[in-house]
Formats: sequence, structure tokens, C-alpha cells
Amino acid sequence: MAVGPEGARLARPRDTGRLAELGAALTAELGAARGGATRARSLEPLLTRASLRRCIAETDRWAVVVGTYDGTVTGLALVEHPPKKSSGGTPEGHVALVHVLYVEPGMREVGIGGAILAELVRLASDRGATALDVPALPGDGSTKSFLEGAGFRARLLVMHRPIPKGPNPWT
Repeated sequence: MAVGPEGARLARPRDTGRLAELGAALTAELGAARGGATRARSLEPLLTRASLRRCIAETDRWAVVVGTYDGTVTGLALVEHPPKKSSGGTPEGHVALVHVLYVEPGMREVGIGGAILAELVRLASDRGATALDVPALPGDGSTKSFLEGAGFRARLLVMHRPIPKGPNPWT
């Protein structure tokens, strides 16, 4: 039951163009953040029209959720679940990985992110997941605060170092 103009639902094929626009906005925004350029490059292949269309269709592995305000798509989430076992359903007790959770800047703090998270939890629970993992960039206090307010806690810090081309400077 909706209580306001914000909401969330599974993406439809006709949403693909808008989702690609939001994906481009996300990668541009990430590019300016500490650690964001590397993250943006890793997400770009998932955020093309073709890839988004494929993820929307591959409902066994992916869940693509849109956040809406008065019916207008203003946010997106892209969640990966482990592949189904040959005997049937998704493995019970798995952790669903949220690759993308994004709300366009002008629509933040009005409940869209919360609506998306509620839908992600519902979908993950329906698929047998026991938890969601959502990455946040170092220094991104607003995302960290939002996630902590929704009950998330840090459980892993991933360190990154580019590998230089040419002779190995560490040998």
C-alpha cells in the first residue's frame, strides 16, 4: 500500500532507456568521488541499454528495481543473486549483491531510496537470501549514513591498487 508519491517496482523493458540515462548520471557522479573512477568503470558494462535489457529479462539471476516519484522513474537498483542450482531454485541462505543503488540528486531525501531498499529486501527474501550487500565508496558519508539508517553495517573493507604496466616495481 503506497503512502506517498514515492515507490519502487521491478523494471520493465520499456524502462531501459531511462535506466541507461540514470546509469550514465551515476557513473559521471562516481567519477568525481574518491575511488569512484574505478567503480564507475566496473559498472559501465552493466549499465548499457543492452545489458540492462538482459538483466531485466534474466529474473533468475538479476533483479532490476526502479524508484519512482509520482510514477516517474528517478532511481534504480541492480541486484545479483547466485545462479540457480541445477536441481531448482536459488540457493537458500545466499547474500544478494546490490551492484547499483542510485537516486538522481534532485530526488534524494524524499523516500525513493527507502522505497527501493524495501523492494530489494522483499525480492531478496522471496528468493531465499538472508542478507544484502551494498557497496559504498570511501568518504561517501551520505550513502553510508543512509545505509546505516536502514540497518546496514560495514562488514568488509576492500583495498585496491592498480597494477602498473611495464616492469614490476615491487620486485
